[in-house]
Amino acid sequence: MKVLVTGATGFIGSHVVDQLLKSGHEVGVLARNSSKQGDILEKLGVSPTSVTLHQGDVLDTDWADLLPGYQGLVHCAGIMSKNVADVQKMWDLNVTGSERLLQAAVDAGLDPVIFVSSFMAMFPPAGPLMTANDPVHEPDSSYAKTKAQAERDARKLQDSGAPVVCIYPASVNGPDDPTVGSGQEFLANYVNSGTMLVTEGGLTFTDVRDLALLISRLLEPGNGPRRIMATADYLTHQQILEVMREQTGKEIKASKMPGWLLRGIGRIADLKQKLLGGPTPDLTYEAAAVLTRCVAQDDAEARQVLGQDIIGGEQSLRDMVDWMKAEGVIKA
Repeated sequence: MKVLVTGATGFIGSHVVDQLLKSGHEVGVLARNSSKQGDILEKLGVSPTSVTLHQGDVLDTDWADLLPGYQGLVHCAGIMSKNVADVQKMWDLNVTGSERLLQAAVDAGLDPVIFVSSFMAMFPPAGPLMTANDPVHEPDSSYAKTKAQAERDARKLQDSGAPVVCIYPASVNGPDDPTVGSGQEFLANYVNSGTMLVTEGGLTFTDVRDLALLISRLLEPGNGPRRIMATADYLTHQQILEVMREQTGKEIKASKMPGWLLRGIGRIADLKQKLLGGPTPDLTYEAAAVLTRCVAQDDAEARQVLGQDIIGGEQSLRDMVDWMKAEGVIKA
């Protein structure tokens, strides 16, 4: 299948391109910076000449001209920022740009149209197990608000029968992240400081390579609209600490804090930011809620699609730590 991928300079998108090529697909990518795109692909062992590069931006591309040359779409492009100055930029790309692209892909007859959404669109969870059909919520943070609205727009297309496939990864981990995202920084800061927060609950982890393989295997026409939770393993904060200790060889101390106190600190930080302005605090109430109130995800369908070819959340965490050590993100 001839597939267009957006966001291919990012963590998920670059791995998707790599996997699609391995699976025999013909791949085109949309990128603002062709040189940067080439460098990122080369680090994954992918020759830049093996893809068709379209230089441009999700917001200014003439989709009516570009999309008819493709059969399928994987939309990974997006922006995440805590900077108040980036709120409109996030909305423009994550919401307006996504809605425009997905509609154009449907109008052009692409099948499937895969949209990489986020579990944050449905957080807090409706029950003890998050499912792909949980209702979309109204989150607190600017970024999560954009993901929720983009999800609503995608579901409207699904309701009309369009072959839009929404995939919901958890916290995405693994090696070879060209952006060194917030998840990696979160864990690297703990390791480098020698102290790690241990509170109630835990987190769900999706391996980026598992996600890319899932997307590759879902690239089949004729299956209509679908929603699917990516494979995700739930690890308690104590389990995460133990993995980090084992993989780094460091005696990382546990800084224990009850969930209610962590969420209270987040509430105060939110209020302070609202009254005084300034950047979004690192620990908001929403961030504290994610840390303490995540639940397991119903990923049975994704596991059936992948079969035995699953790396899993714990191994993903270990591989990510090894990569961060090699890259110097985690200090020796």
